[in-house]
Amino acid sequence: MTTHEPPSSDARSICRSSFSSRLNSTMSLSASQKFLLSLAAVIVLVALQVPAGEPFSLGQICCETENFYMRLPPARVTKCYEQTPRPNCQVHAFVVLDSKKGIRCMNPKSPWLKKQMKEKRFVCHRQRKRTLKRRRTC
Repeated sequence: MTTHEPPSSDARSICRSSFSSRLNSTMSLSASQKFLLSLAAVIVLVALQVPAGEPFSLGQICCETENFYMRLPPARVTKCYEQTPRPNCQVHAFVVLDSKKGIRCMNPKSPWLKKQMKEKRFVCHRQRKRTLKRRRTC
């Protein structure tokens, strides 16, 4: 039988220094890798801070006056919300989700639309204001 002698203290210190140098060389990042890692962290943090969209994700749509539809069968309206003027979209309109043809923009001054809303054939929700809630501090 062979017996193994424990390594001497000199051998242990050489192993430790060799291991730590290998660890440092594999753990060090180049400048471009550090930049990409920082960029990824910033993107994640920004994505976490962006508030949720408007109802049924129509908040990103901006109706233009040239795109207005004047009439639409009320039975085809599945959802509706009011687009109020905002910094990136200055047009007042009603954004309607049509069951057959997708998203439509309606003129808020249209007599047909006013009549449909008055008779409650469909309900258009008001645009939610995006406000960031302040955190309470002690």
